[in-house]
Amino acid sequence: MKLFILPIIASGVATVAVTSSAPSADDLQAQRFLAEADTILSIYPDDNNFGISRLPTMHGRQYFDNRKPLEKPCAEAWESLENSNYLALKSWGQFDEKGVPQRDSVMSGHYQLNWSPITANDESSQNLNNYHNAENRFHREIGPTAATALYNSGEKTSRLEFKYVKEKAVLDLRAIYPSSKACLTCHQDVKAGKPIGILGLLRLSKQK
Repeated sequence: MKLFILPIIASGVATVAVTSSAPSADDLQAQRFLAEADTILSIYPDDNNFGISRLPTMHGRQYFDNRKPLEKPCAEAWESLENSNYLALKSWGQFDEKGVPQRDSVMSGHYQLNWSPITANDESSQNLNNYHNAENRFHREIGPTAATALYNSGEKTSRLEFKYVKEKAVLDLRAIYPSSKACLTCHQDVKAGKPIGILGLLRLSKQK
């Protein structure tokens, strides 16, 4: 796993230094979730349900109804992480010649972040403004920059810690590669040896 420290300031607070200490239980569950999500995405769809919409969590955990056995490990990892984290899932794709994503998904779990300690403990106008600034910075800078770094690195996964207002946030990313030539029927813009997209799991700890 490749570790990145990005020179980004979120609401006046610098990024947290990333260390090489042993992964926590939540780190392992995040890696498990992304790996299981990769498995779901690697199977060529037979139900006309294409793209990132094939992941139930993109629309909230309540849609994890386990209609397919393949969803169960993914659901279990997500539910385990929810015990101690506010979660959101996002993807980036259609990378240009510099590896900059031209498309991204709407961040699922956004409603959970709205209820995180960032806003729940301080509903002042200044704090809410800080929250929106941090959210915009994640969408416009932190997320795309991390996705570009992983896309250009040739690595499979990466991890980034940074400040989201006053809270420590962790962004785990996983590059999704085409599993067969059939995938390239739709993803015709994917360059040889490059991933179709980058999947990112954002988490904010519920623990103070």
